[in-house]
Amino acid sequence: MTKQKFGVGVLIATSRTDASGLALAVPQSYRLGILQDVSTDFSFESKPLYGANQLPVDQGRGKAKLAFTAKTADINAAALAALHFGITPTVGVKLPLLDWAGTIPATPFLLTPILPGSGTWVSDLGVMDTSGNNFTHVATAPTTGQYSVSAGAYTFAATDIGKRYRFKPFLVNGSPQRISTNLLIKFNLKN
Repeated sequence: MTKQKFGVGVLIATSRTDASGLALAVPQSYRLGILQDVSTDFSFESKPLYGANQLPVDQGRGKAKLAFTAKTADINAAALAALHFGITPTVGVKLPLLDWAGTIPATPFLLTPILPGSGTWVSDLGVMDTSGNNFTHVATAPTTGQYSVSAGAYTFAATDIGKRYRFKPFLVNGSPQRISTNLLIKFNLKN
């Protein structure tokens, strides 16, 4: 159990309906995040009363507006997805694995980065040497300073044997779910 010792507290919301507005048999509570700042702002329209006169004889309060703002130190995207879109996300993450170090082996000059967890290679985001020089991605038959990649296996030129590189593969762990709404908001969720 996490006990807050600093800050304004924890924001917890309870979902009582699904995305269609139907009541849930069992309401679900979600911890949205640790709060950093909370504010509430009330504002009212002022309505002058004129009667038969040109100048107001009295003032009345009209429409009211209430704004609630909470800034968080961390946020639970899965909870937001469940509350706003009525879905239960699956566990998983899509992310780049930046600067994975490797040394180019001898024949066949092929290197396959070992991805963390049960990660699956998705695409290539580039290769650079340890000095920060980017290498050129080619379709086949790389020469010095070039590489090709197929299904997560990186191939280099014979002249690059023994050199150290930093790879940037894009990978997937688990079964992440992308949430797309008609509001053009997209989230990639992880648990």
